[in-house]
Amino acid sequence: MLNRTLGMKASIQKYTFAIPKPYYTTIYAETHTPVTNENGLVSIAIGTGTLVPWSIPFKDINWGAETYYLRTDIDLSGGSTYTISSTQQLLSVPYSLTSKTAVKADTASKAAVADMAKKIMVRSYYGFGDTGKIEIFYFKTGYSSPLSISASELALSNKDMDRLIVLSMEVGWGTVTSNSTLEYRGLKDGITYENRAFNLGNDFFYGLKIYFPEKTEYYDKEGRIVYMLLE
Repeated sequence: MLNRTLGMKASIQKYTFAIPKPYYTTIYAETHTPVTNENGLVSIAIGTGTLVPWSIPFKDINWGAETYYLRTDIDLSGGSTYTISSTQQLLSVPYSLTSKTAVKADTASKAAVADMAKKIMVRSYYGFGDTGKIEIFYFKTGYSSPLSISASELALSNKDMDRLIVLSMEVGWGTVTSNSTLEYRGLKDGITYENRAFNLGNDFFYGLKIYFPEKTEYYDKEGRIVYMLLE
């Protein structure tokens, strides 16, 4: 694919928490027709392409209030019949972290409002009203793989595990560091979990067991589980 014109579309997708699973909404998209170099590589700048008509203006994307993903679609023949797609979460860079410090209090307030909105939505969806108790459990991925979280750590009894519904599980992932930070980036493809009772060695284990596709990406990272205990 040397010195060849490609058809590309770059889309900004917003992550939305939902039951039974999150979904992604494209809010911005643009097209490019870059030419590969002598090594078969292309480079594009998001925000400089041809705007797809229904997109919101690039300057109106509120980067600090949502979780965003970048999707790229490619047509090897240079047109718009895209056959290769890839999606990746947009993460922080040093410059954006500087601005993040300036709006820390405002961001914390918005996060609290968002968490409350999730609780209201979940209760409405399941129709539980006030018959379900919603809790949030924070954890570190630690050294174990898979990670096992006991019922007692969740402040529950063994019998409670039959009445527990996991509403959301978010895990930090990225470059391995010795010091983890409080950041929850959502579930990456491949993370699964078991609920209630299962074998752990020679004994039954009551709680949650979380499996990571590549442990090194999640080592010593923060996570949180939003769960409801039915009354």
